[in-house]
This record gives sequence, C-alpha cells and structure tokens, in this order.
Amino acid sequence: MQPPPQAAASGAAAAAIAPQPQAQQPQPQQPQPQQPQPQQPQAQLQTQPQQPQQPAALTRSDSIGSSSSATQQHGTSPTTVPSAGSAGAGTATGAGTAAANGGAPRPRIAPTVCVMAMEAAESGSELCSMEVSSTADFAVCGRANGTLLMMRFSRDAMLRSRFEPEARGPQPRSCIVAGHAGPVYAATTSRCGQFVLSGSQDGGARLWGVRRGECLVSYANHGFPVWDVAFSPFNSQFATACYDGALRLYSTERRAPLRLLVGHHADVNAARFHPNGAYVLSASHDQTVRLWDVASGRSVRLLSGHTAPAQAVACSADGNLAASTGEDGSVLLWHLASGRVLHRLSAPRAAPLTQIAFHGSRVLLASGGTQMCLWDLKSNIATPTPSFSYESPVPLLSSTFMLSQQGLLLAAGQQERGA
Repeated sequence: MQPPPQAAASGAAAAAIAPQPQAQQPQPQQPQPQQPQPQQPQAQLQTQPQQPQQPAALTRSDSIGSSSSATQQHGTSPTTVPSAGSAGAGTATGAGTAAANGGAPRPRIAPTVCVMAMEAAESGSELCSMEVSSTADFAVCGRANGTLLMMRFSRDAMLRSRFEPEARGPQPRSCIVAGHAGPVYAATTSRCGQFVLSGSQDGGARLWGVRRGECLVSYANHGFPVWDVAFSPFNSQFATACYDGALRLYSTERRAPLRLLVGHHADVNAARFHPNGAYVLSASHDQTVRLWDVASGRSVRLLSGHTAPAQAVACSADGNLAASTGEDGSVLLWHLASGRVLHRLSAPRAAPLTQIAFHGSRVLLASGGTQMCLWDLKSNIATPTPSFSYESPVPLLSSTFMLSQQGLLLAAGQQERGA
C-alpha cells in the first residue's frame, strides 16, 4: 500500500516541477514586446537631422527677398543711351532710354526713364515750360517767343523705345500756335486731354483747344507774370500762380476770376488742386506752402519748414499727403490734416528741384536740373533715402509717371543747339 503514496508524491513533485517551466516561459518572452522600444531612439535620430532643414529654407527665402540688393551693385550712376534722330525746329529728336537702380531694395526692378530731348533750331524758340501727358501720346511746350508747341506722337513707339534703345524715337505731329506776347512759363493739359491752359510773362492766361489748335478763351490780364497754371480734377476750374503773391481761381466759362487768394508775401511759384477739388495748394517764394479752401477763399493750413523758396508742390492720390520742393534741393513731406512735417528728404545733389509728382500715395518723384529721384514712402525707414536716382543727358523741364505704370518714367528737356 506504500507505493501509491510514492506515486502520489512523485505526481505531486511532477506537479510542482511542471508549473516552474510555465512560469519561466514568459520571462524570455518579456524582451519580445520590448523589441519595438529600441526602435524609438532610431526614429528620433531620423527626425533630428530634418530639423535644421527649416532654417535652411528660411535662409533661401531671405536671399531671394534681397536679390535686388545685388542689382544695386551695378552702380548708382545709371547708363544712359543717347537720343536718336535729327534735330528740327522745335521737334522731338527722339526718346532715349536708360535704366538704373538706386540704393534701396525697392523697387526691385529698376524703372525705365524715357527722355524726350528737344532742340531749338532758331533763337527765340527756346523752351520755357513743357508737360508730357501721363498717357505718353501728347506733349505741350511753352516757348520764349510767346508761342505754344503741341505735339502728338505714337504711344507704342514710346513704349517700344524701352526695348529698342537704338531705334528712332516717336515722330510727332506738331502744331505751333501764337497768342501770348511774352515767354510762356506754364502750360498744362486737362485730364480729358482736349484742352491746354497756358500762362505767360505778359500776365495773360489762355485756354486752347487741342483738336484745332486755336485759342478758345483769353482771360482777364493779371498785370504781372503768371508762373504756373493748374486745372481742377473736374476741368471746370483752374488756378493761376502770379508774381504779385496771389492765387486766382477761374471758371473756364468766365473771363474774370472767381476768387482772389491772398496771403503769401512773395511770388507764388506753383499751384496744384487737391484730388477732391475743394482745396488748392500753393508754393511760394516766401518759403511757405498754403492750403486754400476753394469755396471760401480762406487759407486753412500754413505749412512752414522750408529754408529756401518753395518751387513745386503736389498732393497724393488719397489726399492725405502733400510734398513740396525747395531751391536747396530738399523735399518736405506733409501731413495735411495736422500740418506737420513727416519727412525731410534730400536728393543726392543739393540742387534746386522744380518738379514733383506722386504715384498713388506710395512713390514720390522729384526732378530738377539733370537729376531725377524716387522715394518709396512705405518703406519702414525713419528717413527714406532715394530708392532710384538718374542723371539726365539734358536739363529737365518735365517729369512724370506713365499712367498705371510705376516702372516707366517720362521726362522731357531741352538740349543745347548743335549738341
């Protein structure tokens, strides 16, 4: 009877031994679920080299953004292509083109300057004033002998000269009209392009029809030389700047002035209307700029800050800003609502600036003598510097932007006889 307990004991021992290997079997299997764990650092190692790629991408975009600075190194003195064509009696000798870049990243593409050079074939026909329309198809010139020269030329030929500098410039159809008894110091075209307004040393102001080239109205004599004339935005009124220190507001349908704006203490050199037509700006030899209310004739702003006679004035397209130039080569940017100076800009050369114009409310163009400068007013710079400068081959009488094209500048001047 003893063997059965042994069998039971052996069975119990077997039962005691059997569970041990079952408990030990999962032990070698424990590292198996842990096998993916060593792969985690591998994944981390793979993502770590990808992180430096983001700064590399930012570096490339920065270099692209400043690529225009490489073009600045081409020189601040732009290359000039001389005008082509033969000189005639008060005719255009061609349109020269030149491209250059100034000292700022914007504009990224250097503007193209189309210069129309004029030459007087005889004494007395020298140009005293000139204006090229923003549509690049019409120009009017005031001459020393009291005549006006109206020219109409091909706009396509003007644009083609940008890419074909050696090609012959636009050949105009010209018309010479007489009426003034002294040099014509001011000539401007209406916004519709159908009328021309002129002011002369003889104290007269005249309205001309472009289609037939005839004088439509001769307005009441000022008694003093007229330095500047300006159309209102709606062409129904105009202003004259006179030697006697007064502005006169006219209606194109009446010979007598509507308002006499008195306040300056010296000659009024320039006048320009506000875009809304309710105000007019004036620049005077007394070193001040004034803003006048057209309806009442009162001076509503006195802008003082020039240290030399103010030569020209312009208003931005939105009507918030005004800019004026002085004989010392400075340009003052004004905030009309407050009457304070926002910026005092300087040209590369301290020479008188006689022309100024806005492109919208962002870009400002000023010219005088043989220099032309552009300022980007929206650049985040405390004192904007010229983003573009150009030396003209001829003294400039007019400069403006081509309509809807900031990259094309139109300029006109007179070259010496036989040059």
